[in-house]
Amino acid sequence: GFLTLSLLVPMWSEILHFEGVRLGINYGLNKVRFPSPVPVGSRIRAGATLVSVETVADGSLQIVVDFVVEREGAEKPCCVAQGLYRYYVRRGVPGRVSAWAPGGGPANPLPSTRCRRARARCARADRPLER
Repeated sequence: GFLTLSLLVPMWSEILHFEGVRLGINYGLNKVRFPSPVPVGSRIRAGATLVSVETVADGSLQIVVDFVVEREGAEKPCCVAQGLYRYYVRRGVPGRVSAWAPGGGPANPLPSTRCRRARARCARADRPLER
């Protein structure tokens, strides 16, 4: 379960990137559940939904994201989590913070992109898992 949870960090960084930010912090988790196991060698994928974006008193942005990690062939997800992130905006940079997807398109809370970490594989949720 915790290996699957640790894979959310690289998957999130491949889902969405922010410009105009000097520092991003993985602030923690609100809820985490492991409804089903992930056997060794399983192929997984993650989806993310942006729940909220708020400006915090210190001027940073707090982002809440719902994650669902699925295993190929399983009926239930193997991990459901809600992550909190803080992003600190660069001072003296005109404009606003903007987010973009790795492919260069506009940000839209995207399903996760492919990654290989610790023998686990994930793919974009809108495409089938590949070997």
